[in-house]
Amino acid sequence: MFRAMRTFLGIICIALLAPCSHATEQQIITQLRGLCLETDLRKVTLVTGSNPKHRELAQELIAALSPRVRQDADIVKSLPLSAGEPIIVLGNMADNLVIRRLYLEMFCFVDRAFPGPQGYLIQTIHNPWGTGQNVIVLGASDDAGLKAAVTRFSSHVRKGPVLGRIYDIKPAERFEFLRRMDDRAENLYRNNLPLLWPHAFQLGYNDAAPPAILYLVTGEDRFAQRAREEILKQVKEGQCKHLYFLPRPILWNLLETHPCFTDAERLAITNWLLSQLRSGEGIEMSSIRNAGNKELLGNHGSRTAIGCFFAARYFRDRYGLKEADVYLERLRRYFEPQETISQPICDSSGH
Repeated sequence: MFRAMRTFLGIICIALLAPCSHATEQQIITQLRGLCLETDLRKVTLVTGSNPKHRELAQELIAALSPRVRQDADIVKSLPLSAGEPIIVLGNMADNLVIRRLYLEMFCFVDRAFPGPQGYLIQTIHNPWGTGQNVIVLGASDDAGLKAAVTRFSSHVRKGPVLGRIYDIKPAERFEFLRRMDDRAENLYRNNLPLLWPHAFQLGYNDAAPPAILYLVTGEDRFAQRAREEILKQVKEGQCKHLYFLPRPILWNLLETHPCFTDAERLAITNWLLSQLRSGEGIEMSSIRNAGNKELLGNHGSRTAIGCFFAARYFRDRYGLKEADVYLERLRRYFEPQETISQPICDSSGH
């Protein structure tokens, strides 16, 4: 009798533990989100920073853009998160809190070092927070560069009050040599680039990173095309090893709206990122899945976790995937030990 009972319980356990043959497959992305490629300046708000020159240049900008931009456009120092209403931000991460947020979230790279003396960057960031709100960055490292950015931006607005994607950059003279480089990783050295860039993109671990960096530093489309080729090659090859995942969602956030990609390619890349995030080389990696054990962090886990963070944030904000909230909570638990422990198992790219 007891033997029969054990057999019966064993069968029940096997049935409960075995995967269900008719279980539904995990959701995939079947339709691209709206890329929010158009920015209507008739509803724009200008956001300045701590530099007194910002407000003066913002007023000059409003005057120059009239009548395409309303003369009573607001000039503020805090971030208005109003769905659908665009903002123009002036300065860099050191003197504008909105740009600092975008910088730390890896949406733009404007600081005291880049684009450098008298250089500028005009960049449209499309719907960064999932609210439908576009951000136009008029970025510069100094006042001369910001003045040049305002003047240059005025030429874009002559096309009308509704603008498309803009990535218009004039780097400082010391970065001009990058236009003449090829896009092999071994030719990009840490001392040639602003401090954050090599760490963010893990040079040597990602064949798409060198041409992507060269595009972001120079604005030359040929580098964006090469990055596209390398990204699509990775999609064709399938999942990458966990150690190499970190740069890919960051790159995709920066390059997704470039016209070199077709919608079919965007959809394929998006689903590749989602499958990588869900995999054992992503959020299901054992050290991340078992988060909460208060273990010291190692570089394999932390690099993967940072990549998963950017991917989960992307799918939460852009596609509203509920599972992304679960992943972000798991990542919070993973990094929690570092709140009280200053030293991880191994230092790696600063994390």
